Amino acid sequence: MTRSRIAPMAVALVSATLLLAACDAQPGADRPDGSSPVSSAPATPAPTATSSVEDEPGETVRGSGYSFTVPRGWAVPDQDPTGGQVDVFVSESADAEGRYITVVVSPGVITPGDVEADGAASLEAVGATDVSLEDRVDIAGSESAHLVATLEQDGAPTLIDQYYATRDEQTFVITIASPADTAEEDRRRLAEIVLSSWAWE
Repeated sequence: MTRSRIAPMAVALVSATLLLAACDAQPGADRPDGSSPVSSAPATPAPTATSSVEDEPGETVRGSGYSFTVPRGWAVPDQDPTGGQVDVFVSESADAEGRYITVVVSPGVITPGDVEADGAASLEAVGATDVSLEDRVDIAGSESAHLVATLEQDGAPTLIDQYYATRDEQTFVITIASPADTAEEDRRRLAEIVLSSWAWE
């Protein structure tokens, strides 16, 4: 129980740290029009979610200007275990046990290039290990970098997949956290459900 309460707070800290680091170093920040450099690496469209009994789409979760679908049975806990550090927190169970998803919203645009240049160091600075850079993805028209890392919480590792969607000069850091022994296929299916259903509102 303790680990599930602490881990979301660490992920919120990771998200905020990366946002600050990337915004401070943002290459396009000094441009008069506020534009960002165009990236040369192609983004992979977020794949359509596969269908299975345990991964059937369930509730639509709405945040500040966006929405996404979570698997059936997932829930927004009655009490936010991050203490309001995130815009959205939704978990595999009502008491915040198991896998969870957070979204942190911040002013400023973080480009895929920003994340690829500084993301690993920023995550490692707050205790993440085994950080790897995955293929970019498209999230509702926003090209996003994808980082994977491990966070140790009370001696138990948590694996995070982190994405960075942007819209209207804001960055939406999407973190999907799973126990370290979660199968890669299960992590991929969860990301598919969330990212392929992401919509701007």
